[in-house]
Amino acid sequence: MMATDARWLLLEPDALLRRTVALTARSLSLGDVSEATRGAEARAQMRTTRFKAGILALDGSPDGLLDLALLDEWQATQGAGGGTVAVMLRTCTPTLLAALSERGVRRVIVKPFRARVLLDTLDVLLN
Repeated sequence: MMATDARWLLLEPDALLRRTVALTARSLSLGDVSEATRGAEARAQMRTTRFKAGILALDGSPDGLLDLALLDEWQATQGAGGGTVAVMLRTCTPTLLAALSERGVRRVIVKPFRARVLLDTLDVLLN
């Protein structure tokens, strides 16, 4: 893994996973992480900050619905050549995979997974 000072966004409602990944990324100098627990928090940060990368849980809302609009907002706020993005999901169908690809998603991470998978993904997105 390469050290970087790039800003990146982690949207994950589970506090243990989010904090583990954020603290480990900081200790490995994998950029300046901004954490969000909900889509609304992520949206607010995306409107004010330019991120090099994002790892976003799209199915973390209490109602269990996918937040594909969050990816549209990512593209709108981060620009066409903006940050790269990966998503975390419980399941992924071929139709959903095509929709994610159209929205510029570089990597899909299907739950359950180890925190290490997120760190490896981040390293790929940032470098």
